[in-house]
Amino acid sequence: MRDLAGARIQPAASAEVARMGDVVSNGVSTPVLFLTSPARLTWSMRFSERADLEASVALVSSDAQAAPAGVTVRIGISNDRAYDELRAMPVTAVHDGTRSAWQPIRIDLSSYSGWKLSLFYRPSRITWNVIVNADAAPGGTLALRTLAVVPH
Repeated sequence: MRDLAGARIQPAASAEVARMGDVVSNGVSTPVLFLTSPARLTWSMRFSERADLEASVALVSSDAQAAPAGVTVRIGISNDRAYDELRAMPVTAVHDGTRSAWQPIRIDLSSYSGWKLSLFYRPSRITWNVIVNADAAPGGTLALRTLAVVPH
């Protein structure tokens, strides 16, 4: 999440599409990345060891939208030749009027990281594009409490 400035943001980089902010729950402020659907963030990176992608997502309402309907989160990976969708998950239920329950996501990236016994396939030498989509279903703002690639 700290590398938002290095991400490719679509449809256009603006505060309405992707921005850092805070969600307050029970008096505790948590830093989050807000994505207003439809949006796509792409980070280019290399994985040197076995890795997992971890995230925690929720649907939030904004002042202009009292009760958002829902967002589909799609997370994928690409090497500029092929795209693999790793997870597609609808995020819909708003439980307190401002935010839905946090839903954890954990994706094993070991197929794209580390060392493999192969003359041709060397994932640690490939720059991968990690892609996070917030698809309108029919719409809303997604909050990502955590979004990180971590070794395992």
